[in-house]
Amino acid sequence: EFKAAFDIFVQDAEDGCISTKELGKVMRMLGQNPTPEELQEMIDEVDEDGSGTVDFDEFLVMMVRCMKDDSKGKSEEELSDLFRMFDK
Repeated sequence: EFKAAFDIFVQDAEDGCISTKELGKVMRMLGQNPTPEELQEMIDEVDEDGSGTVDFDEFLVMMVRCMKDDSKGKSEEELSDLFRMFDK
C-alpha cells in the first residue's frame, strides 16, 4: 500500500523521487496549505542522502513518523483517501 501511495506522489516526477513540488500538490489535495519552507522542512527531516528529494525508503520513514505522530491514525486514513482518489 505504501508503494502505491509513493507511486501517486511521483507520477509526475522526472527522477522518481518526491520533491517539494510533488509533496505540495498532494498536501493541497488533502486540504493542507503548507508554505514552501514547511514543505522543504518535511523533506529535510527524512532526506538521509541529502538529495533534496525523498526516495521510497525515505518515504517509508516519513509515513512511519506520520503514523507515530498521529495516534488516532488520521494520517493513514488521509493516505488511504488520497490513494482512492487517484485509483479511479
